[in-house]
Amino acid sequence: MAAATREGFTGTLVVDAALLLDWGFERECDAVLAVLAPRALQVERLRAARGWSEEEILRRLAIARGDESFVALADDVVTNDRTPAEALEAARSVIARLERRRAGA
Repeated sequence: MAAATREGFTGTLVVDAALLLDWGFERECDAVLAVLAPRALQVERLRAARGWSEEEILRRLAIARGDESFVALADDVVTNDRTPAEALEAARSVIARLERRRAGA
């Protein structure tokens, strides 16, 4: 989440980037929200979306940044273990809370 004031924009900009921390882009953000899912659900979703075998999925997950790292570096965390609509609502709720915190409320 980044609040931009350049060019007159004062709203909230959400950057959806799994590699945000690897790129060092968190330094450009006012807050970082980690969206995590249980491993079994990650495997299920990757199989459905990418068509990868379980072996390929587990190989890729093994070399990816671990959830503990995201939790340690994020300002807040949403667990995405429900429907897409429920995950979106949870993320919006956290973003609103982070905006209030930033505003000093």
